[in-house]
Amino acid sequence: MRLRLEYKWLVGIVFVFGIFMDLLDMTITNVALPTLAKDFSASTTTIQWVVTGYLLSLAVFIPVSGWAGDRFGTKRVFMFALFLFTLGSFLSGMAWDIESLIAFRVLPGAAGGMLTPVGPAMLFRAFPPAERALASAVLTIPIVVAPASGPVLGGYLVEYQSWRWIFLINIPVGIVGLLVAAAFLREE
Repeated sequence: MRLRLEYKWLVGIVFVFGIFMDLLDMTITNVALPTLAKDFSASTTTIQWVVTGYLLSLAVFIPVSGWAGDRFGTKRVFMFALFLFTLGSFLSGMAWDIESLIAFRVLPGAAGGMLTPVGPAMLFRAFPPAERALASAVLTIPIVVAPASGPVLGGYLVEYQSWRWIFLINIPVGIVGLLVAAAFLREE
């Protein structure tokens, strides 16, 4: 017996992968800031740029993503953002000094700025108007779970693994999200 998911649920799965990474990344990093400051011998002011650079680039790319989705297609923009997020996470995990970490954090921030509006647009297009409340329920899963998971997961990774894993944990999620998106999403 073969299970076949409706297209709207495939969009929901891809959306959850992307937005979960974005929202998790906002909170998981905060726990690691004292460790990052110690490991990089950085001041409190400097270490805050790890978070600030991410959030500023996120804010800059939110308005651009609507135009980009209309111009290039939501699937392309979403996949590009997912790739950029995964790449930025890898580079952040490989950072050799505080300056490189701050610079690399801009990439996932920009990608998150594109994922945030394009993902829900894809989700709401996939669900018929009568089922948009159901689409909103799908939307709430990562919005509730990811920010709550970030500090717990970040604390575990910093304490028992390495601060690098707070970024590297996004790589398998991003790769799976990219593969599912490439295989199942339609261009809109």
